[in-house]
Amino acid sequence: MKKTEITDRSILVVAHPDDEVLWFSSVLEQIEHVVFCFMGVRSRPGLDRRRQEVISSYPAEHVSSLGLDESEVLNGADWRNPLVTDFGLKVLVSKYSLPGFSEKLYRHNYSALVTALEHKLAGYKNVFTHNPWGEYGNEEHVQVYRAVSALQDRMGFRLWFSNYCSNKTGNMMAHYVPKLGSSYATFATNKVLAKKIQAIYQQYDCWTWDDDYEWPNHETFLTCNLDGTTIVQKYPVFPVNIVSIDLPREYEQHHRFRRWWNMVIHSSDWGMHYLFFLFCIKKDF
Repeated sequence: MKKTEITDRSILVVAHPDDEVLWFSSVLEQIEHVVFCFMGVRSRPGLDRRRQEVISSYPAEHVSSLGLDESEVLNGADWRNPLVTDFGLKVLVSKYSLPGFSEKLYRHNYSALVTALEHKLAGYKNVFTHNPWGEYGNEEHVQVYRAVSALQDRMGFRLWFSNYCSNKTGNMMAHYVPKLGSSYATFATNKVLAKKIQAIYQQYDCWTWDDDYEWPNHETFLTCNLDGTTIVQKYPVFPVNIVSIDLPREYEQHHRFRRWWNMVIHSSDWGMHYLFFLFCIKKDF
């Protein structure tokens, strides 16, 4: 599938500033408009101002934000057995929670997202956003996906999401695999642009990822059935980009596929990645 086809009349919706370059660098230059959902973090005063300064310095004209505050529910879901809700994932405060954790704001943000995005997405043919499992495991990424997908049926756009996952989200991704077909688009990441934008975020002290992060050579965009029903394909096959992150000790003890993961994460063979997720489909983790 050609890039010009899937970026025709296109818009990208991401949860946080810097998500657009971490997970979508290959199409960022061709996207017609980029929308950031969350700007402020109540436990980090001034971050919203610095992020706004990034937008003002951004090397693209059509960038906007919804101006919502983050709910700070990162690490609130039980990623060993995540429970999907109408507004994202079930989240609970824990010893790993961020200082401003607010399940109430998380719920409120879902409604605010749907309302604001219905206006933003009007007239677009292709909409890019986070994947259903939140890439490396971010509860607000999952929420943004669910808000965008809730609008898909009534607005009729085609929804694309990234192929990134992690050792934290393998379980959740496996549940979505039967809804994915083998129709996907793979492009080379734009490392030059990614580094340029990373430097802007770092200049304003609002880069949230590792400073020494190295982008993969390629990234893939997937889609699923408009109505969410299972595609009639026994073993869907597609590439994945696996990000390895540190997990709480109890998570590592729970994951029975941990010994497989180490083998997959160090493999550059796409076939190994395919086999791993075929394995996930047939096993009950």
